[in-house]
Amino acid sequence: MQTVWACMPHSPNDVFFSRLQSSQPSLMDSQQKGFNLEFSNHRFVFRTLKTWFMYSTPKQWQSDFQLKGIEPNDLIIGLAYNTDEDQAYYLQ
Repeated sequence: MQTVWACMPHSPNDVFFSRLQSSQPSLMDSQQKGFNLEFSNHRFVFRTLKTWFMYSTPKQWQSDFQLKGIEPNDLIIGLAYNTDEDQAYYLQ
């Protein structure tokens, strides 16, 4: 039997599809451990034309958890949000 976890996005603008290219350990804020992620061909599929102009294009992806069991080139359906204006997106 397989266990699947899901959560509801705060906004449809947060939902993206992409392929994982790499995940590297890093320090996020002060001493908090995190991961820098690289994705290819990311698409925020539910954004309207108006919201494409309202939100920044991701230049950097980060996560505070390890993507266990996900290999490079695996398809990711995830939630990501931009908490500040430096164009870093955080995977939920």
